[in-house]
Amino acid sequence: MEKWLGEETLKDSQLRDLVWATNKIGQIPIEDMGIYGSILVGLNKEESDTDMLIYGIENLKKLKDKFDLILKNAKAKKATDEQRCFRTKIWMKHCPLSKEMIFKMEKRRWSGIGIHGEKPMAIRFAYKEHEIPSNLITTLPLKTIKSKGKVLDSFGTHFLPRTAKVKTNGRVLDVISYYWLFFSCVCDGDDVEIHGAYRKDRQREYITLDEPTHYISPI
Repeated sequence: MEKWLGEETLKDSQLRDLVWATNKIGQIPIEDMGIYGSILVGLNKEESDTDMLIYGIENLKKLKDKFDLILKNAKAKKATDEQRCFRTKIWMKHCPLSKEMIFKMEKRRWSGIGIHGEKPMAIRFAYKEHEIPSNLITTLPLKTIKSKGKVLDSFGTHFLPRTAKVKTNGRVLDVISYYWLFFSCVCDGDDVEIHGAYRKDRQREYITLDEPTHYISPI
C-alpha cells in the first residue's frame, strides 16, 4: 500500500478508510490505486487537495457500481455544493471560463467526496497502458465552431484523453480533449454547448477542445 499511496498520505485516517473500502468493497486491487496532483511530487500547500487515482476501465465500472456502498463503509459522503464551490474557485485561477460554467461541470463529477472539511477530494481515473486510445486527432482544424447537442456517451471523459460522443445537428461527433478541466464534466443525456475546433478525416467528423477558452458544458 505504501508503495502506491505513500506512507505519509495514509496517515490520514479518512483517506485510509476510503482506500480500504475501495479495495474490500469495490474489489479494486491496491496496485491499481495511487495519488494524483501536487502531493505526489511534494509541491502541495495548505490549500491543496488530495485526489485519489484509479487505473483501468474495469476498475472504474466496479467503483461506479458500488460507489455509495464504498462511501458508507469509508464513513464518507459525497461532496456538497459548498465544497464544489471551493473547487470551482481553484479551477477559475487556471482557465477563463465563467464561474457558472465551471460549477456546472464540477457538479457532474459524481466521484467528488467531502472528507476534508471545506476541501473536497475526487477520485480520478487513468487508462492502463494497453487501454490508451490512439489516432484520435489525425487532421488539422478547419474552423472554430459553437454547437449545441446531446451527450450520448460520456464514459471517456473520465480518462485522458477525454472523449465524449455528442449528437449535434443530426450527426454523432466525437468531442476530444487532453485538457485536465474536462474530467467527468458531462453525463449521458446532458444537453450541452460545445466551443472547439472542427476537424474532418474523410467521413469522420469531430471536435477538439484545444484552447483554455474551448469547452463542453451542460446547458
